[in-house]
Amino acid sequence: MADLGLFHRRPSLRLPSFPTARRMLRKIGENAHVLIYIYLIASMAVMELVLERYTIGRAQAALTEEIGEQANTLRAKLQGEVMARDLQMRGMAAAITSMPDLSATQFDEIATQVTGDDPMIQMIAAAPDLVIGQIHPAQGNEALIGLNYRDYASVMMAIERARHSGQTVLDGPATLSDDTQGLVLRTPIFVGMNGAEMRRFWGLMSVTLDLNLMLRAAGVPQAGKHLDIALRRPAGDMGPARMIHGDATLFEQAAVRLDVDLPQGKWDLAVRPAGGWPRHVEERRQLRFWMLLGTVLALLIAGYFIEISRRKTSAETNLVKAINAISDGFALFDANDRLVMSNDQFRRSLGSTGDRLRPGLRFEDMLRNGVKSGLYPQAEGREEAWIADRMQAHQAADFEQDELLADGTWLRASERRTADGWTVAFRLDITALKEAQLAAEAANHAKTEFLNVMTHELRTPLTVILGYNAFLKDPSALPANMALTETLADPQATQADLQARQQALLDVVARYSAKMDASGQHLLNLIQETLDYAKIEEGKMQVSPSALPVRGLIEDVVDQFQQQADAKGLDLWAEADEVAVMADETRLKQILFNLVGNALKFTDRGEIAIRTEVVGDTLRFSVIDSGRGIPLHEQDNVFNSFHQVEGSNLRRQGGTGLGLAISRKLVKLHGGAMALQSREGHGSCFSFTIPLA
Repeated sequence: MADLGLFHRRPSLRLPSFPTARRMLRKIGENAHVLIYIYLIASMAVMELVLERYTIGRAQAALTEEIGEQANTLRAKLQGEVMARDLQMRGMAAAITSMPDLSATQFDEIATQVTGDDPMIQMIAAAPDLVIGQIHPAQGNEALIGLNYRDYASVMMAIERARHSGQTVLDGPATLSDDTQGLVLRTPIFVGMNGAEMRRFWGLMSVTLDLNLMLRAAGVPQAGKHLDIALRRPAGDMGPARMIHGDATLFEQAAVRLDVDLPQGKWDLAVRPAGGWPRHVEERRQLRFWMLLGTVLALLIAGYFIEISRRKTSAETNLVKAINAISDGFALFDANDRLVMSNDQFRRSLGSTGDRLRPGLRFEDMLRNGVKSGLYPQAEGREEAWIADRMQAHQAADFEQDELLADGTWLRASERRTADGWTVAFRLDITALKEAQLAAEAANHAKTEFLNVMTHELRTPLTVILGYNAFLKDPSALPANMALTETLADPQATQADLQARQQALLDVVARYSAKMDASGQHLLNLIQETLDYAKIEEGKMQVSPSALPVRGLIEDVVDQFQQQADAKGLDLWAEADEVAVMADETRLKQILFNLVGNALKFTDRGEIAIRTEVVGDTLRFSVIDSGRGIPLHEQDNVFNSFHQVEGSNLRRQGGTGLGLAISRKLVKLHGGAMALQSREGHGSCFSFTIPLA
């Protein structure tokens, strides 16, 4: 008992009395705004740090992606330039394979035809048994005749690689005779009968390319205005690494790196923004300014709401006003599912039935009024079932769905249940969002269709080229060659028989080469059309207008398509004024070629006419056909990018489907406008205006 007495007398922790606690709570309540301010400042500081990292990271990622896209474009153009010359080399090699003993005159004629006086090609040399015997152009290069490649170990490395692989090898860069930098394409040539063991190495075909012209054609100098670009040949079988363009130190720094795949090798490409990657100092400064402003605003808002909380009497009135001021529809239903309050936006979302919306109205009655007035087209024909489904979702208290109204408006309806059983309903007008979504889906579908068409279009000429090339690569399988061989083996064959057989073989080779050339031109046109569209979309397409007589230009267009029109039995004619326009001749012809070409595709009988008419200070060009015409609902879309009318039919006719989009943009670059008049089954008229000179 003594211990108990001692225990009771010990000092203990005592809770403050009720008056003291009330004073403490009151003190905290009076200074709660200070705590809120401190919390807001700390939160905004943390938010500023997070947003700074996110914003700068996103800006760096976006810039890296943009530089990567530009680097990919440069890579594609470089590969395209090299592959274009590689194809020309293959044409020359095929000619030599067919006629290994061709004369210097024949070699010069074939080289002229294949290269088309391409300024990038400096020289073409044929070296039977690795000794240069023929060269184009001959003038100025006579000293190279008789040069033996075996005397140059560095060159033999590339030649041996080409010989063993059987493929074209790109060598260089090397200094040309005029002290310019160049590249060398070396293609091995094999001749002989059918069967690999009977084929022999004839020699080598070499083409010297001007490196500066190639880089200019690929757009490297132009891109170098806003990019640091470096290009090199990496170390490998062809020898040590060699710089082709730019600063070698760029490969040791932070840059976008890509491999440029080339015949029997590759180049390294490094790209970064000119002067280096930005430090995003300006973004940090702007972000901190806006965060500081946001902090001030947040503190002001916090002070405002603190003041509101102190004025209980006016709080409810201000709340109702705020609800009515928001752009979304808002309604509140009590535990018995009867309307308590709603704002004007919610009432407007119910159309004509919104006028009957009154406090106390049940949610189900509101739905029935909307169904009865035809507000919900999805309920048509199944009214009771739709109402039952909608009520079930409403009572689940976790509901959100998109609803289409009869007037075409899209609403996002969402409903949530509060802790005391009340229901909060929102109606958000998402019509613009839905339309954008549908437009994006349509554009994505159109792009997919466009890729399908492009895949088909590119595959067709490639199949033709590879198919005929298989015969030309191994001409011993040709019946004409077999007949020539039999005639040579026949002791009774006359000279006339031999000449006839030889001519037959040459005719077959010429016919196959013509088909390959036509397919190659078609493939080149497809690629050029796609590149033109990409240039226009990137804003890199430029026109150089000059005074251009119209009549002669239109006569050239008619001459270009006259043979195709005659083949289809169509009457192609023109009626042009004796005037001149301010236009880029190449681009104006491209526009007319696209329009007349389309007219020829979709006109089976009748005529196609090209007319001009002076309208004010412009000249209106019109291409009129009697073809199948364009449906009215498609006429607003035919000029859109990636949009195609009757995609399957376009695949049968051929083409990328970009011609009209490119033409309209080219007309716009000239300061004109393009229009369409068409009636399904009765033909079409495409017209555009160009300023007069």
